[in-house]
Amino acid sequence: MAALISALHLVRGEQQDSELIHPTALAFDSSSNLFAADHSAETIFKFTPDGRRSVFVSGVRLSDGNGLAFDAANNLFVLSPSGKYHVGGTILKFSPDGTQSTFATGVGLPYSLAIDPSGNLFVSDWDTGSIYKFTPKGDKSVFATTEIAAKILACDQAGNLFAGVPLKHSIFKYEPGGTKSDFATGITTYALAVDKAGNVYVGDTGNTIFKFTPTGAKSDFAEVTTSRRSFAFDASANLFVVETFSGAISKFASDGAESVFLAGRPPPEQEEEAESETDSSTGLPDKYAKNYLIARSTISPNKKFAVIYPTSDYAQSFDAAKDYLVALESFRILGPLKTERPYHQNQSHGGLSAEWSNDSSVGLITLDSKWGPGDVLLVELRDGKLSRMTNILRKAHDLLLANYRKAKAERYNDYYDFIFIEDATFKLDGTNRVLIEGQADTTPNDLGLSDRAWRGYVAAIWDIPHARFTTTKVSGHRRKKREAEPDEAGMYAAKGEDKKSESDFEGAITDYTRALELYPKYTEAYRERGVAKASKKEPDLQGAIADLDRAIELDPDDAVAYAERADVQAKRKQYSAAIKDIQEAIDFDLVKGPYYSDLAWYQLFNRNPREAIAASIKSLEWSPDNAVTIKTNLAHGYLFDNQFDKAKAIYLENKDAKLPDERTFSQAVLEDFKELEEGGITHPDMEKIKALLSTETDAR
Repeated sequence: MAALISALHLVRGEQQDSELIHPTALAFDSSSNLFAADHSAETIFKFTPDGRRSVFVSGVRLSDGNGLAFDAANNLFVLSPSGKYHVGGTILKFSPDGTQSTFATGVGLPYSLAIDPSGNLFVSDWDTGSIYKFTPKGDKSVFATTEIAAKILACDQAGNLFAGVPLKHSIFKYEPGGTKSDFATGITTYALAVDKAGNVYVGDTGNTIFKFTPTGAKSDFAEVTTSRRSFAFDASANLFVVETFSGAISKFASDGAESVFLAGRPPPEQEEEAESETDSSTGLPDKYAKNYLIARSTISPNKKFAVIYPTSDYAQSFDAAKDYLVALESFRILGPLKTERPYHQNQSHGGLSAEWSNDSSVGLITLDSKWGPGDVLLVELRDGKLSRMTNILRKAHDLLLANYRKAKAERYNDYYDFIFIEDATFKLDGTNRVLIEGQADTTPNDLGLSDRAWRGYVAAIWDIPHARFTTTKVSGHRRKKREAEPDEAGMYAAKGEDKKSESDFEGAITDYTRALELYPKYTEAYRERGVAKASKKEPDLQGAIADLDRAIELDPDDAVAYAERADVQAKRKQYSAAIKDIQEAIDFDLVKGPYYSDLAWYQLFNRNPREAIAASIKSLEWSPDNAVTIKTNLAHGYLFDNQFDKAKAIYLENKDAKLPDERTFSQAVLEDFKELEEGGITHPDMEKIKALLSTETDAR
């Protein structure tokens, strides 16, 4: 990443080698050298007081938050998330000469770091909302819990800790003993620093830097033109401010006078049509145009309906601000969206979109959250008016509730018992149905370290006209607690996963092997190394089986390992063994549809067409939205079971349909026939089906 840094910039009149790409944190040592963390470049730069720049360290994964802090001995502490999803974070320690060591591990999703005068480190965990305290020797304890994660931490000279929590629009103050008080409210904190006199400087979503006295009196300190990301004071009480998007660093004297320390990138030139691609208030009445924007992604096909949402400033100043479904022609409010957490402009981890029926009479509005859909609202319109609004996600949630309660699992947080995660789908099917399939979880980062974690699965069909479920499949279970792998092992496993996704299987095997050397009980590393061995140009199927055997030995409930071993067994033409393994996967996993489809395929090769038919029907029940793919196996089953008319009907009905991989149904069938014939599975009527499909396929 560091190689991507380019161009020239002036720093206090001197030409520099590169610009900052995505700076996220600033910190000063006792000699007033400024250190800047460039998240994208994975580099920490050092600036001397006269502006000369050098690379202090590079090739280090850096937190996207305020993850730099110095202690009194000029040791630099750095938050370094590990793994593909930035979990299991590490605190690195760099001595003044740059020597690196690991100070602490297992910090969850670390976001901000602060050090008090006694050398105690405080770290905010974005995932749990906890603030951890580490003594200078590295002893860890939970210092406080903010429920919703603190985005920024800072300490004053008296050892008080200030925690900015944007989603609560508050700054909390913690005394050294842990006593908590509200220091400031009604402010969305994105940057925070404390000077030697105990004054607290805050940057929020607007263009003003605020100054709070130690007693909480608020005043405007300075006006800026861009958003701030991190603050730091030098020994002379000058405030340095970094701006993420341009990479600029500004210097503010104690009287608020601003000067440029590091020039940033100019804003990109906007294409003429760009404005039309962004959300705007154009067309809204004056009453709403000042405080609301039209979400372009929610406009109905007939351009008559959409959702409007509040601007950042309005949402900050008015806690009761809502999202509204509106009629755009002869503007009128049709109704507020039924959600406890409305979307607003520039919302972190948020999003707003809608799917509509062709006639614009039914819409499915999705409000995204950190891990997946936060709310999914079904709106039904009649004669231009809202006739009914249903929170479909809440309905799906309620289907899982009994299973969750029976498991006596932990809650996700104080607000939600469990949440739906990223792969959960809510799909509008015309004006009559909503198709629902997905997982819900209490620990979506999937660390697996809790003995009360729960995961649920739901597949359901919502009947829109009758406002009820017509089909439901629900399951769930408590997940076993597992030992956390060391961070360095996780790093190598993440590298292996990246290489495997790029088909560099030999490189992936090397990285997984290194991960296993560091942590011999790393279940996922054994499993994924086995997959890589089976996938390389000259497959090592025996080695793959050995790795998958070990993965299952370490975690007998790992459905994915059983499914991968089934695939390897099928490549070895051991179809009975493949069937046994895929049935284990079905028993252990909540998402059963794809596994039933695999079972049907293996049954065909094992000369059990009726079992293939049964498995295909099960797969259709669990995954109705993947019907076209599943029906290839169903038709094959009928064909080999001598039910030609049923097979022919399915083949002809779906011959022009497209599969997710962009092949047509006919192309997939012909390729399946070739593979089956190579495996010795034939039937006289296969030639008839080929004749029915080949002409159409060739013509295309």
